[in-house]
Amino acid sequence: TITLELTSGEGIYTYLLNPLIVVAGKKYELTGIPVGAYAVKSDGSLVLNSDIPENLTDNEKRSYIAVAIIDEEERFMISKSSAKGSWGIRPQTICEKQYTGYRRGMSDMVGKENTDRILSEINLSYSGIGEELISYRKSSVFKDWYIPSAGQMYCRLYQKNKLAIKNVLSKIGHAHTASNYWTSTEYDKDMAWYITVNGDTGYNYKDISSYRVLFMRDF
Repeated sequence: TITLELTSGEGIYTYLLNPLIVVAGKKYELTGIPVGAYAVKSDGSLVLNSDIPENLTDNEKRSYIAVAIIDEEERFMISKSSAKGSWGIRPQTICEKQYTGYRRGMSDMVGKENTDRILSEINLSYSGIGEELISYRKSSVFKDWYIPSAGQMYCRLYQKNKLAIKNVLSKIGHAHTASNYWTSTEYDKDMAWYITVNGDTGYNYKDISSYRVLFMRDF
């Protein structure tokens, strides 16, 4: 059960996850958060896509940090902004498993575990995206962001929710337009998987520093 308290103004429903949900002055009991796409504010609150004000000012847009997707199967957030950096130094294997071949790569759904391994080895195999994640966690109200796996990126961002995420991003002043995004899925000791802005997949050498990375969290 989630306790809900109304705090904001006319018709704007802001759903807080830690641990309250806010709506305008009174307390409510909810069995769950409504299904849909949300914008995430820097204080951790959620605003349903249909309730995001039109024509936000640049300053107002800066108060939003991510997109949240809630459906019957899962709830996750994807960062609004991205960071640039290398996956790591090669040749060296970091993650528990390596995924050669498209089917195997897209079957990897353990981004949290991959991220833990990347961070645990960061002093031995320098990871630019690992350093960027540490910095992002420090600046965020949430401390459990991770680098999504190839399967999580492909299924969550491109197979199921591409238009919903794009719609929210268009309102809060950002777009995922970089050519290539690293995933936390390791191909072999030299390479790691990436996904393009159009949802195509590939793998390349870990020490390429021109690719970017998005951060994800489950809730």
